[in-house]
Amino acid sequence: MQSQGGGAPGSIFGFLADHRDWLDCILAHQSETVAQAARSGGAWHMVFCQDGDVLLRSHPGTNGAGDRFMEVLRNVRTRAMLGRVSAHGQEQGAEATALRSMGWLFVQDSETEGFEKVLGQVREALPPFLARTVQGKGEAEHLFHLILAFLYDSGKLSNPDLPAAELARGVKNALRMLGEIYPAAGLDSPSMTLVVSNCYSAAGFTGSGDLPVRIFTRPVDEASRIHRGVGVRRTSSEIPMFPRTGRRSVLLGPFIEGSREGSITGSVAAGSLFGVTRDCKVEIHSR
Repeated sequence: MQSQGGGAPGSIFGFLADHRDWLDCILAHQSETVAQAARSGGAWHMVFCQDGDVLLRSHPGTNGAGDRFMEVLRNVRTRAMLGRVSAHGQEQGAEATALRSMGWLFVQDSETEGFEKVLGQVREALPPFLARTVQGKGEAEHLFHLILAFLYDSGKLSNPDLPAAELARGVKNALRMLGEIYPAAGLDSPSMTLVVSNCYSAAGFTGSGDLPVRIFTRPVDEASRIHRGVGVRRTSSEIPMFPRTGRRSVLLGPFIEGSREGSITGSVAAGSLFGVTRDCKVEIHSR
């Protein structure tokens, strides 16, 4: 992980923690950014694990997007969430790039133009049981299931203790396959940013821009006042009820600004393969 710099690719975000009660505090500062994107014609979509289920929540980008975003967060207890906010001018079908399948989460920031030319080849690479779960024709859904296919081939698909390095290897193999197929069909090499998670660890690839990262290690005192209803704006490092326990959480995405008490801020460089371990440590893997 390098010092923070540059712009974040797309508008995806990810959250992983070793405790399920940190989410609303960590992501609270994003509500205004989400509302601004929604008012300018965008939308938000998120997938997360809660009580054994993998759930999807979304908003079409009309009035109230920021309030609805916070309403969802206040009712979610999760160790893992992935999402996307579409910017002004992007098409409203952003739900196609925030996906869930068989206990897995996936988010992708953009799709390669002309993917329909290689759709058949990619679909043929999927085992029949995975191909049957693909409902659309988009690149994101097929790439998601291609990653799962490589994990299945290695016997790792159903392992809840899957190391982040093994998950990153699945991402690497899937992107390598697309990197061979696309040029032969006259398409640009894959340049999307993506994150995939089994709700415990995660892995991903950064396309054409750096991906900001913040690792949280402790709360600040303001949290107790906020939870008593005092009018103090919550900040991203306010983790209630967990003083200096050694717990950690990781936030990925373009909403991170500056440095805050109780956190380590940096970025994953463009063109990097990375993993987030079960204990919320960020690893960089060779491509």
